[in-house]
Amino acid sequence: QRLVQFLYISPQNEDQKPRRHLVEVRSKLRFDTARGHWYLRGYCQRVEGPNGKWTPKKYLRYRIGRILPQSVEILPERFPATPPAVRMLSVKYRLSPVIARLGVSEHFENQQVVTCEDGSAIVCAETDDLFDAMKTLLFYGENCEVLGGEELLAAYRETITAMWQKVFFNHDSPTDMGELF
Repeated sequence: QRLVQFLYISPQNEDQKPRRHLVEVRSKLRFDTARGHWYLRGYCQRVEGPNGKWTPKKYLRYRIGRILPQSVEILPERFPATPPAVRMLSVKYRLSPVIARLGVSEHFENQQVVTCEDGSAIVCAETDDLFDAMKTLLFYGENCEVLGGEELLAAYRETITAMWQKVFFNHDSPTDMGELF
């Protein structure tokens, strides 16, 4: 169990310059069938970039296609056998009867499902990956109502608001529903 470092190009960095990441790789590669990408999950100890060094000290998901292959280095330093604690976030959402009537898929840890009289289902669970939770729930579209998890609800609202702004208030697009259809 050795530390790995590599150069990574993140879409979060406007300059598109790679940053050097020092990572504890603690899981196998995962293929996201919906998006067609391989991901590596690891605990990021340090990042070095044009503006210096910082220590995220959190689990991150790295898209393999954004790691510069020639930069991957397995270092002699070992990481501890016990993984760093994971910060869990609450997830609570309602699935419409259209989705819930055939059962609820288990996407999150410690998931509990309550079926409502109208056929909808309320799901309470936990996640350590807000980005992945957002992708999962947005995939349900209008058949999913996010009810809670303070951070999830805030991120969901921010994303939906930004999408709404782009659809209805972008100067290059129609401004009312009639123009859309």
